[in-house]
Amino acid sequence: MIITIARECGSGGHEIGEKLAKRFELELYDKHILIEETKKLGKYEEMARFYEETPIDSLLYAIAMGIGTNQIGKLPFEMIKELASQKSFVIIGRCSNYVLRNYPDFTSVYIHGETESKVKRTMQKQMLSEKKALELIKQVDKKRATYHKYYTDEIWGDAKNYQITLNSSLIGVDKSVDMIAEYIKCKKY
Repeated sequence: MIITIARECGSGGHEIGEKLAKRFELELYDKHILIEETKKLGKYEEMARFYEETPIDSLLYAIAMGIGTNQIGKLPFEMIKELASQKSFVIIGRCSNYVLRNYPDFTSVYIHGETESKVKRTMQKQMLSEKKALELIKQVDKKRATYHKYYTDEIWGDAKNYQITLNSSLIGVDKSVDMIAEYIKCKKY
């Protein structure tokens, strides 16, 4: 079983992913864990921009790294695919809905929310003012959208690119987890 979670900043998507991993007794892969795995393989320098969600000038980057432009994005995607061939897990972000879309027993989820709710969650989690929280949300979501478009040529958050989308502001984190779990159960029959 593979569950991919794409999420808007402040939507609770990471927490939903953590709870799904716990419920299904799966490993959780997020940016930090994937960075550690990449460092263990000695390949972090080649993939740093991917993990930092930074689109790059592919020609200049390829020249600097000594790789072909057609290899940009392939290395981290191959690493994610290799994980998927070995085990079940929940993965947060990293264009995983795109990378793993052809794998069996795959569920892709997009978590979004109402601005007011996302701001409140971000204020509490990051200890920010309302204004700073809103600025952060806009910045992070813009960066994620650009990153996703760069690596996949898809529109981040477009419902047709995910099996299920949920507004976590309306039903909360725990009910979102329940709904995703029920969706997975229903898919199996």
